Amino acid sequence: MRLLFLLSHPAHFHLFKNIISKFEKNNHEVLVLIRPKDVLEDLVRHSGMKYQKVSEKERKSGKSGMILALLKKEIKITKFAYEFKPDFLIGSDASLAHVGFLLRIPSFEFCEDDETVIKLYARIAFPFFTRIIAPVNCNLGRWESKKISYNGYHESAFLTPEYFQPDENVLGRYYIRRPYCILRFSKLGAYHDTDIGGISEKFACKIRDKLSKNYSIYITSEKELSNDFELFRLRIDPLDIHHILYYSELLISDSQSMSIEAAVLGTPSLRISSFAGKISVLEELEHKYNLTWGILPEEAAAKAEAIIDKILLLKKSSNFFKQKRKAILNDKIDLVSFAVQFFESYPVISRINLGK
Repeated sequence: MRLLFLLSHPAHFHLFKNIISKFEKNNHEVLVLIRPKDVLEDLVRHSGMKYQKVSEKERKSGKSGMILALLKKEIKITKFAYEFKPDFLIGSDASLAHVGFLLRIPSFEFCEDDETVIKLYARIAFPFFTRIIAPVNCNLGRWESKKISYNGYHESAFLTPEYFQPDENVLGRYYIRRPYCILRFSKLGAYHDTDIGGISEKFACKIRDKLSKNYSIYITSEKELSNDFELFRLRIDPLDIHHILYYSELLISDSQSMSIEAAVLGTPSLRISSFAGKISVLEELEHKYNLTWGILPEEAAAKAEAIIDKILLLKKSSNFFKQKRKAILNDKIDLVSFAVQFFESYPVISRINLGK
């Protein structure tokens, strides 16, 4: 079997790395394509994974930049697909749907966002994907008929004990002082981030000053930082971020992906984002597992400090959050095994939903 994967975001590397490895161990041929995004190429290169690039630099932000980049990508992907002749196209990128439709190759989207959050993307991609593989509680709206459900999260493919063992020695490698908290700033330049607010610099200064009295502060950021914050930037091998996230007392972030990663690791998080209350996966992690709290940017001044105090008190007084992590691990499936079984059995397995 031949499988073509397209990785368009650092989160896609983590999502697919163990799935790709298992396919290769099962003697399937895999072609990995990437487009530069943040630290994606560093992750892929440092892991030793073989890959080809479909673009040389990140696209310009905005709808026009997205459309132009999409067309250029599709031309290159079509060339790769025509030469490689894959049985399946796999990823989370509209270009795969269009190339698959053009070449009559089954294409599969791994999606963790509700259709209401990614309306533009859903409009240009979902009609052309053969199937959309998504968590049970992810709402695909009018495209639910294309959904292959599984009881888990993307992070079930790389942050469960089968695939990740936290290494405390990583902290010493970077002279990280415990206890510490992590601040994560997203670039908010994606197609779905138009008019989306996150952590303001004023709020970040306030939280930094509050936490630094008792905790070391480390910042990971997709965007440029002012001189005041650059001093706190975490400069690490990107493959080590999950070890550092695991041992953190708290994540404060406007990144949805990193908030989910933290939850699956048992690290509590506070999300300041206009997406708060809108993403089903995060709503489950907040209200069922109590591992993340989401507030709107305009609520941050009034609500954030009380939530932070509550989280840190729970963290100090018990193993509350690691017990919540155990509940997630008990409830959710092994997404790697599910994905491999799905494609090795396709199309038979496409008629059922797998879960615990």
